[in-house]
Amino acid sequence: MNLEEAKRLKAHYEKLAIAGYIIGGVGFILYLPIGALGGIGAALLMMGFFAGGFLLAGTAHARFKKISSSFKEKYMPSLIEKVLPGTQYYPESGFAWEDVASMRFLKKSDRYHSEDYLIGTYKNIRFESADCKLQDVHSNGKTTTVVTVFLGRVYRYEFPKNFPTELLLIQPGLGKKWGFGSYETIKTESIDFNKEFLTFARDELKAFEMLLPQFMEKLLELDRKYNDKIAVSFVGNTLNVAINNNIDTLEIRLFHPLDETVFNEFESEIGDVKSLLDSLYGDK
Repeated sequence: MNLEEAKRLKAHYEKLAIAGYIIGGVGFILYLPIGALGGIGAALLMMGFFAGGFLLAGTAHARFKKISSSFKEKYMPSLIEKVLPGTQYYPESGFAWEDVASMRFLKKSDRYHSEDYLIGTYKNIRFESADCKLQDVHSNGKTTTVVTVFLGRVYRYEFPKNFPTELLLIQPGLGKKWGFGSYETIKTESIDFNKEFLTFARDELKAFEMLLPQFMEKLLELDRKYNDKIAVSFVGNTLNVAINNNIDTLEIRLFHPLDETVFNEFESEIGDVKSLLDSLYGDK
């Protein structure tokens, strides 16, 4: 499937969805007045319009979801190859929760889902990346509310040897929510950095060896770009990055633009994570 075919199918299912919403809306609006004037038969007819309309809209969304999956499988790999040569892409796969939990910066939620998995190398460093979605479910016995606590992209880079210490750089909101009691709290010499990040480490002296000025400067730059929604951890031999940008990466949806800008934000984000890595180890 190419881009033009996906656009054509998208336009078709958008028309079906709009028709369904209109039919369902008319049935809902006219149910009471027509039911009162025309009796139970007329009321049932309007109820049929309401149910049938929204069934049509729901079917359009469901069928386009299948188109979206096919589009990702057939079209996205060529775009990804341009940015990350040699990278393998698995749209239906993702990180296991245990892998994300080991990165230390995300707390377990009631619901977890991961997809759009990438695996490859950057400057001879193996990396993995995937979309992750974490949701909490709150119920008071009468109503149930689902709250999305994280929706974004997670990256893991594996180095040949372990880092000197475990180091976590977390947004204050996340850190205050559940704490890191087994770590030391670190204050750097940068007032700006301390305002934007809570810094935790197993060993303070070794942490300062890792917090290079150019790395901290780049992280602050990305923190501003992503509106305080980025976290970083060094655990064992892995550098991990989470960007909570509230975007389902590479997903195409009805009533949203479908062109290469779908990919542009992802390409920009990949470049940002690469630059963070370069700031840590230079351009070697």
